[in-house]
Amino acid sequence: MAGAEVVLSDNNRISGSWPITRPSRQNIRWEKGDLEERISNFPKPIYADYEHLTPVEIFEKCIDSEVISLLAKESNQYALFKNNANPRITEDAIKFFIGILILSGYTVLPGKKFYWESEGDMRSTLVSNAMHRDRFFTIMRYMHCADNSNADPLDKLWKIRPLMDRIKDKCKENFIPEEQLSYDESMIKYYGKHGCKQFIRGKPIRFGYKMWCLNTVSGYLIDFAMYQGLNPRRNENYEQFYGKATAPLVVILDELPKHVKYLRCNIYFDNLFTGVNLLCHLKSRGYGGTGTMRDNRVPKSCPLLDKKTMKSESRGVYHSILDLDDGILLLRWADNGVVSVASTVHGVLPISAVRRYS
Repeated sequence: MAGAEVVLSDNNRISGSWPITRPSRQNIRWEKGDLEERISNFPKPIYADYEHLTPVEIFEKCIDSEVISLLAKESNQYALFKNNANPRITEDAIKFFIGILILSGYTVLPGKKFYWESEGDMRSTLVSNAMHRDRFFTIMRYMHCADNSNADPLDKLWKIRPLMDRIKDKCKENFIPEEQLSYDESMIKYYGKHGCKQFIRGKPIRFGYKMWCLNTVSGYLIDFAMYQGLNPRRNENYEQFYGKATAPLVVILDELPKHVKYLRCNIYFDNLFTGVNLLCHLKSRGYGGTGTMRDNRVPKSCPLLDKKTMKSESRGVYHSILDLDDGILLLRWADNGVVSVASTVHGVLPISAVRRYS
């Protein structure tokens, strides 16, 4: 690819971060054209190992005995850390505890104690038969994921980091490779006090934790990273060249299992992440990239029709241009507003009509 530095050997790719591509934005050869349709030879996903599993068995693929053991161990250790008697929290007790939390998510009562009420309109037989009330609140009091004596002051997430790392590993381990992937932010609702809590105006969930997520079309979570501002695990080089919102995606791609890392996946994202540097980087790794693009990220030398001119056009009118050096197609079309898109895998043709739902 033009403007990209020479990549390292396969051994270096696997053991460390992928070398950064630095596309040259000078003397770009622009031409009216279209990308050729790429023939996909992606292996068909096979879900035979998961088709006959029960919901509980699928749940235990991620929250397995290793995770349960971690919670039981650290919870007992935290009680001793607080100079209290050993609560003797067993792994079975942790399973019952998690089950009650899941049940309380769709059978909502005014408070946790109401699940053990004697009155029939409140009492939950499933909960009261599974665990005594005082036992539940004891586990809730001491529930821990990490050793408090080994706190990391630079990591705001150190208390849940061991749990997060194990779940991330299980998500990647159980991932059946699919060709189409999506990278975006996701909000986890939270109204309490924490240094990682975010407020994003206009979102369905405005207050909570922001997660960077890589998902399949069916919604399977492949990998994730929680935003915490100054992340001690950040890759400063990636942040410098691809932006702080996009750098977690490149890190996630570095962490993919070997049997997935070199497959020709197509990754889709919105205008928060799309940039020429990212598209060139994905192409250097064999991935396709497609996303809506902010106007200030379109190269200044690009001869696309400007936004003011496109606004005067009728809906459906488009203008496209091809970067011959890096193989990036830039497209701008008139919709309710003017939309800009960049892609290294999808061309303009064929054009078709779509049915909208209001």
